[in-house]
Amino acid sequence: MQSFLVPVDRRQVEGVKSFVASGRYLSELMLREQSLDFSSGSEAGACWMIAGSEVKGRGAQIEAVVRAACPWVPFGRSRSQEERASAALLKALLGRRWGCKSMASAPDRKPYFLGQRHTWSITYGGGMVTLGWGRDLGGIDAEREDSVSEERWMALRGVSPSLEGWAREESSHEHDRAFYRAWTAVEAVAKRRGAGLSARSLRRPSDNVAVVVTSFSLGGHTVAVASSCAYLPALFCVNVDAALDFLCGS
Repeated sequence: MQSFLVPVDRRQVEGVKSFVASGRYLSELMLREQSLDFSSGSEAGACWMIAGSEVKGRGAQIEAVVRAACPWVPFGRSRSQEERASAALLKALLGRRWGCKSMASAPDRKPYFLGQRHTWSITYGGGMVTLGWGRDLGGIDAEREDSVSEERWMALRGVSPSLEGWAREESSHEHDRAFYRAWTAVEAVAKRRGAGLSARSLRRPSDNVAVVVTSFSLGGHTVAVASSCAYLPALFCVNVDAALDFLCGS
């Protein structure tokens, strides 16, 4: 294990559940809870996380190091400089792990590492940037668990009325967590299908009808991982100083 990775104590992980997410269209997505069984690949991948507090005021420094050490890593144009730098740092670290020195963009504009079969996904949620990778990790999403306004419920209805109905029913005993399970699930499934949440993607049919979503809470965030089986990756926080030293010295 690389020195910049700090394992997360599994006792901090709460509310682990597995759902079959089905629906040819994202707007028709439904979740059906199933029994937990991680025997088919629970340790086949990992999530690397960078908290916003770790990079506050350091966006330019991190960007300079990544550009110098790994000039092939793309930088996005949206988000804040700190979020862009965090995402680029995570991609640079993963590329070093896999021995990759180049990236390209698929037809759906999603970047990938050349010559690498493992899949990966990145998410920005509530002051945290998380990169998930693994043998079959097709999509990941994370959201900070705040109180849910009626406007957010209406936004979920606009994405998937069926999923909003499911979450409303579940919220009687899970409160706001049910909303975040639903929202992160549809985001993760959309990423696995190679699309974001947009009016166009909601109407796009998919042959990959059923996907398994593993949902859990960590540090006040709800995280959803979309795969073909129940999939709880190994969880790590990234020590930013150690990560920058690693890039500079390797």
